[in-house]
Amino acid sequence: MKRCRFCNQDKPALAKAHVIPRSFFRIVRGQAKHSTEMRASKNAINEKYQQAGHYDSNILCEDCERKFSPYDAHGHSVFTNVFKEPNIYRDRDGYECAYLLPNVDFRLLKLFVLGLLWKASVSRLFFYCKVDLGQRHESKIKSLIANGTIEDGDDYQFVCSHHKDHPYPNVILPPLSQRIDGINYVHLYLPNVQFLVKVDKRPLPGDFARIMIRPEPPHYMVLFPFKGSNQAGYFEGMKAVIREHWANKDKRRRTA
Repeated sequence: MKRCRFCNQDKPALAKAHVIPRSFFRIVRGQAKHSTEMRASKNAINEKYQQAGHYDSNILCEDCERKFSPYDAHGHSVFTNVFKEPNIYRDRDGYECAYLLPNVDFRLLKLFVLGLLWKASVSRLFFYCKVDLGQRHESKIKSLIANGTIEDGDDYQFVCSHHKDHPYPNVILPPLSQRIDGINYVHLYLPNVQFLVKVDKRPLPGDFARIMIRPEPPHYMVLFPFKGSNQAGYFEGMKAVIREHWANKDKRRRTA
């Protein structure tokens, strides 16, 4: 028997629950048969082929996994349609500042983000190891999802962004927790989309508060430059590790 982390009931078996809905991994996969997961360290570079993305068979029963389906479907609709016919918000000087998210149902969209956050926190897959909300936040988010409500959800305000000049499109980075100016956040990633979710009672600072996703439109997916971003640092670090790995491997081969 296995215990579902959502309903706390023992079940003969649990579902192959996708933390990030498998529909987003089709974007990663493109025309290929599989998406590829890469882990790089100084000692090894490992690639794992994923046909349907990551799943965790230790967190949700079949009935509870279905509770997430309406939220996942809405999230997928919003964050794929936004790129099909981009509606761009420009400032007075014509500078492209944001994409306007289409046909947003704020309740469904926020529960989609909360679902990603909760599943990433309770999963023990290595990919999600840098997110641990703690029992208080996990219990509160679970209650919001179970009731289908976002009341009293101000702890989890979020900003959505996109890098137009991203040199590595359609990738999903592992989520991570981060403290910015004393406030706790979690970065969540989808292909070509990232969320900065506040996991904290303190209010968002002014810069973030102006661009956060609100109940009423317009809903902005802010355009940030890739250069100098957290993602740019991640990829530069990855490339440095890969270069060092192959340099060390060549050195060992020459001295063998």
